[in-house]
Amino acid sequence: MVNNCLWCGEPILEGINREYHPICVKRKYNFNNRKKASEYFQKNKEKIYSVKRIYNIKNKEKIDEIKRKYRIKNREILNKKALKHSKKNRDKINKYHKEWKKNNKKIVNAENQASIKIQLLDSCQICGSKENLQRHHWDYNRPLLVTTLCKDCHRIQHIKNFENSFFGRVSC
Repeated sequence: MVNNCLWCGEPILEGINREYHPICVKRKYNFNNRKKASEYFQKNKEKIYSVKRIYNIKNKEKIDEIKRKYRIKNREILNKKALKHSKKNRDKINKYHKEWKKNNKKIVNAENQASIKIQLLDSCQICGSKENLQRHHWDYNRPLLVTTLCKDCHRIQHIKNFENSFFGRVSC
């Protein structure tokens, strides 16, 4: 028979007759002894961070998988936070983009020149619409691989590829 943890309520799979997960024991102690835990952290901050850094380096794939699952589960919350952040920090973001474009002129020019030379077709290649046509890059590392899509289909393609996008944003 599998017991449930008294702290988090999740099933306890390891060990027999346990009441808490090993990590939940620490969480419970820290919650009940916040002042002691805070003092301990302040005294041993560098040691704790160095242990975390080493763990993160050794378990990069595991951590990336946990983050990916979190992003999928909390997509709406993260989108709201990203939107709020982008509105609040619009000047910083614009400044960053200007700096990046200034420092990476060859990449920007190559992508712009390559995609401009490719002619738009007369209709969307998904729905056949002839209004609001745009170029869609399937892979930004291959700037010549461009498809003609209407604005709506273009947006849908970016939403479909949300998990694979670098920033995890829905907007184009």
